[in-house]
Amino acid sequence: RQMFALAEEVRLTMKTRGNRCLGTEGESGNQWLVQDYGDIVLHVFQPDARLLYDLEHLWSDARTVDWRALTGLPAVPVSEAL
Repeated sequence: RQMFALAEEVRLTMKTRGNRCLGTEGESGNQWLVQDYGDIVLHVFQPDARLLYDLEHLWSDARTVDWRALTGLPAVPVSEAL
């Protein structure tokens, strides 16, 4: 339930900023879902699926993007960095 609520909140937020979701996958399952916004792709996993797909390792050699700065958000709060 939380996974789908999070994805819906992102969809609504992106829509209010003029970003339309180009496609979704995984809404019929309960372990993983993805929303494609073109330059941004949202993956939401349950813990077991996150370990299985291991996207952090798969993309570990990719260029890091400061998405917070690009979206106008402040730097990572200390509580999130831990």
